[in-house]
Amino acid sequence: MLKRILDPSSVSMTLIGVFALTAGIASWIPGLAFGRYELQFLPIATAVLGDGPLAPIIATSARMLVSLVECIAGLAILIGLMRAGKYRAGVSVGCSLLIALFGIFLVVIFSLHHTPGLKLPPWNQYPVFIVWFLLTWHLMERDHRCERAI
Repeated sequence: MLKRILDPSSVSMTLIGVFALTAGIASWIPGLAFGRYELQFLPIATAVLGDGPLAPIIATSARMLVSLVECIAGLAILIGLMRAGKYRAGVSVGCSLLIALFGIFLVVIFSLHHTPGLKLPPWNQYPVFIVWFLLTWHLMERDHRCERAI
């Protein structure tokens, strides 16, 4: 049992679940995640929609949707890891959500990165996260084959 808990793929997947849940909770509460709204959501909404009254509404809605998806993914992963014999569904749902979300982040920020006046975070951080999620997911599938992970 202890060997499975300390298995690198289980530890990495636990970190992914905690990371996603923490990011989701921090994004849900304005001001808790430094600059996520001001440096990502609002500039992107303004670049797409202009400086009208709709941009802040769309930016806030996007922030809430992203944080909800992150919370669902983190919870699915963590609950899936604790279920004996049936971890694959939770881990698969959580990883799929995170890979899709970070893929969307990558495409949107990459496509708007050279827009004059926008100061977005570096787009090249997202492929690293996607590779981390995919590699850990693959190792979990290979190592555990429906065993209880933690």
